[in-house]
Amino acid sequence: MSRSLFVTLLSALLLAGGALGYFQLTKTPEEATRPQGRGGAGAMMGRGGPAGAGTLNTTVPTVRTQVAEFSTRQPAITLFGQTQFAQTYQIASPFSSTIERLDVRRGDPVVRNQVLLQLDTRTLERNLAQQHGQILDMQARIRQQVLQGEADIAALTLEREALSLAQDNLRRVQDLQARNLASSADVENARRSVISQQQSVQSRELAVARQDDTLLQLNAQLDGLEQQRNAIEEDIAAATIRAQVNGLVDTVTVQVGQNVNNGSALLTVQSTEPFQIRTTLPSQYLALLDRENPLRGRVDWQGNSTELVLTSWGLNANQGGVSVTLDLIDPRGPLIASTFVPLSLYLPAVEQVMSVPTNALYGNNRLYEVADGRLVERTADIVGEDPDRPGQAYLVRSDMPANADILITRLERPETGLRVQRLNQQAAQGDRPSQRPTLAVED
Repeated sequence: MSRSLFVTLLSALLLAGGALGYFQLTKTPEEATRPQGRGGAGAMMGRGGPAGAGTLNTTVPTVRTQVAEFSTRQPAITLFGQTQFAQTYQIASPFSSTIERLDVRRGDPVVRNQVLLQLDTRTLERNLAQQHGQILDMQARIRQQVLQGEADIAALTLEREALSLAQDNLRRVQDLQARNLASSADVENARRSVISQQQSVQSRELAVARQDDTLLQLNAQLDGLEQQRNAIEEDIAAATIRAQVNGLVDTVTVQVGQNVNNGSALLTVQSTEPFQIRTTLPSQYLALLDRENPLRGRVDWQGNSTELVLTSWGLNANQGGVSVTLDLIDPRGPLIASTFVPLSLYLPAVEQVMSVPTNALYGNNRLYEVADGRLVERTADIVGEDPDRPGQAYLVRSDMPANADILITRLERPETGLRVQRLNQQAAQGDRPSQRPTLAVED
């Protein structure tokens, strides 16, 4: 063999060895671990010889599935709201005084009619005693006026009789004068007596006539004194400051011994009846607002799942929707306002929907069925979140057949016809959605 031929063969062997080494180094992990059973279609489907029996075909995606189960369910939407107290009560001093006693501190819970603080009432009590004395004096004057009226009526009767006698006497004297038995002076004296008695009768009649007006004036003055007395008594009662509602003491702006003026702020009480959450309802749900059948929901508050009822809403919509207020039913303390919390608001019940995990949805409108080892695309119309699995699953309408296997493993590029293999039958059964009780549907 010539030297040139030997060099040529050696070069060819070196090139072949290098190519084989490069091929081994660049093999994919799937090719490196492919079962060494029968080749061709059997190897692609994972059906190797005895050595490969029961193994998964690593060239085909291994997926998990869930059984499609349809029912009537009540979907939910997740909103974010801010807690607040229903109403704030600003308590002010009803009159100028001094703080005598303070029974609460900031943050204390209070119940309706509970004593919060006491104002000094000694000045009011002195004024009340003086007012009571004036009332007694006026009542005595009224009694005297009544007695005077009765006396005037009796005197009027007598004076009228005296006038009648004087008039009779004048007529007799005038008759005697006509017979020259009486002088003109006698007639004049009798006439003066009649005139004097007439004046007395007129004065007495005026006094009797004015009796009613005098009594009205005195009784009006008595009413004014009694109203002033009642006002003082009301101030004394108001000196004991009580809680108007069940709530929490928010601020205390005074201390014992401090002088306060009429209208000065004393403390603030936040009503806990009810404790509320304020949020925005998206515009597409505004038609569901109904005072006769209010929307309900739930919120996790202080470790408890607490029921919500939508009680009121604003009249003006903004870009995102309308502001609504929900009451927490029997919330667990402590109650802290201005806290941002997520909540679930339940929508009306929908027939023929199923719960699917978020990973099963593609583009918010597609699901995939696993049938005969291949994927089949199905439609998905989201109607809301699954209230039993908040943040993890949606309730959807779909053309997915009942009891079909739904793909719940997230694939990067799923498509109809793609070959897949389920993890195993036991795992698939374990992937069925938990049979939690559905929410009660209100008519």
